Amino acid sequence: MYQRSGIKLVSISFNEDEGAKPQDEINKRGHDFITAVKGELVAKKYGVRGTPTTFFINRQGKAVYKSTSSNVNNPKLELAVKEIIKP
Repeated sequence: MYQRSGIKLVSISFNEDEGAKPQDEINKRGHDFITAVKGELVAKKYGVRGTPTTFFINRQGKAVYKSTSSNVNNPKLELAVKEIIKP
């Protein structure tokens, strides 16, 4: 739906179990965004206490919405996407 909007997804994994391969799991689920591993410093910087935590960051680099829900049908998520693709 938003393929041409310029939106980029990046997953950051932290506190992985020994031998965990989060990118493999993302790919297995049919997604093709990249996963950064060992993201403890990033999680700490943004106050992430658990997963999932999703930040919507606009073109100016400002986080405009934070979600800790795994409900992909949450209408607030689409509103956040519309906010970040504004020119």
